[in-house]
Amino acid sequence: MKLLELPYKGDVSMYVMLPNERYGLPEVLETTLVEVKIPAFEYAQQIDLINVFEKLGIDLKSALVGLSAQLEINKAIQQTKIKTDDIGTEAAA
Repeated sequence: MKLLELPYKGDVSMYVMLPNERYGLPEVLETTLVEVKIPAFEYAQQIDLINVFEKLGIDLKSALVGLSAQLEINKAIQQTKIKTDDIGTEAAA
């Protein structure tokens, strides 16, 4: 496995891992300084959590029992975004 650490300010790093084989990670760990160029990229995703809850068998109506008869969850989403360029990385969820 090849593991690349890209250190950022403070105590934060991005790790990029490339496996050579399915097993054997402890045997191949060693530190090597290299110069790496990673293309800038941006990725965003939005997930409808109502569908996720339904697939997990979670009944949102029963989850609200006892709080209020008027409460209803009709929308729940999870949004994530990551942007990496020559200046650094920004991420939000």
